[in-house]
Amino acid sequence: MTIRKVGILGGGKMGTEIFKLLGAFDFELVLWSPFPEEIEAAEKELTRKLRRRAAKGGARGEAAAASLARMTFGTDMTLLADVDLVIEAVIESLEPKRKVFRDLDRVARPDTIFVTNTSTLSPTSMVPSPARAQRFAGLHYFYPVSLVSFVEVVPTRKTSPQVTEALVEFVSRTGKKPLVVTSEVNGYLVNRLLGAYYNEGGNLVGEGYWSPRQVDEISRRFTTIGPCESVDYIGTDVILFGVESADESWGRKDHIAVQSRGREPWTSMHFRLRDDGRLGRKSGAGFYRYEDNQPVDDPEYIHQAVKTLPVYHRSPGFDEDTVEKRLFYALLLEAVLTWERGIGSKEDIDYTLKELLGLKQGPFEYIEEVGIDKIRDDATQLAKKVGSRYCPIGFLRRPGDLITEWEYDPWFRHDPAAG
Repeated sequence: MTIRKVGILGGGKMGTEIFKLLGAFDFELVLWSPFPEEIEAAEKELTRKLRRRAAKGGARGEAAAASLARMTFGTDMTLLADVDLVIEAVIESLEPKRKVFRDLDRVARPDTIFVTNTSTLSPTSMVPSPARAQRFAGLHYFYPVSLVSFVEVVPTRKTSPQVTEALVEFVSRTGKKPLVVTSEVNGYLVNRLLGAYYNEGGNLVGEGYWSPRQVDEISRRFTTIGPCESVDYIGTDVILFGVESADESWGRKDHIAVQSRGREPWTSMHFRLRDDGRLGRKSGAGFYRYEDNQPVDDPEYIHQAVKTLPVYHRSPGFDEDTVEKRLFYALLLEAVLTWERGIGSKEDIDYTLKELLGLKQGPFEYIEEVGIDKIRDDATQLAKKVGSRYCPIGFLRRPGDLITEWEYDPWFRHDPAAG
């Protein structure tokens, strides 16, 4: 099952980034959008350098001309009638995605593979027809596409093994590492792991004793980017969109409550920032204020914001070592749970966190080095100090240990295909 011709749905930021990546290889490419102005702008941006190079002639000019000959842009969906693979990258909303796949299903070949680039929604919820189910999956590129070295491959329960293999091979051909998410769950692999880290950063600031800068600086003992600066880079609106938009797609009406259970005040602190218009760098303020694009502490705002939050657990007795453990063990315990749920391999989990957060050591590498007994003891002490979300879980737990609510949570076992 060789992929030679690829269609991309959507001429926005992600669509053009994916097109640009694939344009460096020998694929035939079709970029489609229903909006003529979007297609015009995308074609101009994506072909400008190639046209200049082609005009100069020579070997490089011939190569550029050959690349241009493999590219097609348009608003007519029949341009996608003979592609091998279609990557959807339209607006991150369920109904527009469903509609574009239904329309495409009427014109595409029966053997064309459909994939969605969604970062928050269930691929199963977008399958346009039973006949397409085995040839439908998620293929999640991260922004900026050129800088992130991996792509999540998200097969559904009905995706055929041959299609999954074809997508893995396709991603590898483009120089990216395919991360196969072996269980289709909300957050997939990467966002589940990062969410635990962001949550605990919000918890610490929301408790009122640690500033965003202190939390970020302590985190640098084991990583290169703190949870507060990372949230500001991504945007609180983007992060919370995944929480708010998931209900219809994943069939969960209590998704926000589930997301926050045991991790208070995750939703409170981040929603407070979002509701106050503090979306991060792009709005000029988030956990920090930004002056000349540089983060500046804003203690007055943080103090006032924290006063409005529900009081879950506030203890002035946490020292810096405990803060470091809270941040690292949030990642470690989420990693263990993610592996035990069959969502990703130990190797992929360690690789992802080292790549995105610059961890000096992946969670499973750390467990291997220090031993399960130390991990269990550290987690137990954190559970006593902070709350049950730090109870040892899975293979870390002794018989008779308290089971955290995470392990009872049906969110982790939800099958989107079951509704």
